[in-house]
Amino acid sequence: MTTLELTAGAKSVSLPGGRPLPVLTGVDLSVEPGETLAIQGASGSGKSTLLAVLGLLDSLTGGRYTVGGIDVAAISERRRARLRSTTFGFIYQRFCLISHLTAEENVEAPLLHGGVRRRERARRARDLLDQVGLTDRREHRPGQLSGGEQQRVAVARALVHRPSVVLADEPTGSLDQDTGTAVMRSLLDLAADDGVTLIVVTHDPAVAAVCGRVVRLDRGAVQGS
Repeated sequence: MTTLELTAGAKSVSLPGGRPLPVLTGVDLSVEPGETLAIQGASGSGKSTLLAVLGLLDSLTGGRYTVGGIDVAAISERRRARLRSTTFGFIYQRFCLISHLTAEENVEAPLLHGGVRRRERARRARDLLDQVGLTDRREHRPGQLSGGEQQRVAVARALVHRPSVVLADEPTGSLDQDTGTAVMRSLLDLAADDGVTLIVVTHDPAVAAVCGRVVRLDRGAVQGS
């Protein structure tokens, strides 16, 4: 079980001339195992940066972040990379599927370097594609799938290595409302079945409404947690 704990989290980037631009300021956020959390805020409020920090894709410039009690600033980059690959699954707005691979091969991809045998990789991929309603689309490549189907493949791919936390950045942003609702329902059901923590960055109030908790960012600061 993985608790995420961000204390006084700060992130700045350097502007030309070396002047710092604050992106996150004094963020305190605790996410318990199995929670569903929506992060909302205006464009430029720091939502995607916060998600990247939580998923160990970016680092803080101030404050402290622990993943399952591990202070990520106190461990090596190699150990951070391993923690990232074993703890987190990622879903992006633009799907990020590999165009020349089939749906099944795309779902298997995160397992290729994890020592999982070929037969087990295929079994997990097929089970998840069945669960997201793509049994008859396993051999289709991304260009042969609709947007909603591609995002379902991305959901299956994010879950195939059995992460404890899934981070989704505008997962329904490229979909029409009905398709987005169906994809979000699949994601919530799969996360609940496995006790997975789900953190979603979204502009969509309908997506936020189905999450257990909502926090809002305003100019890099959390307004509710």
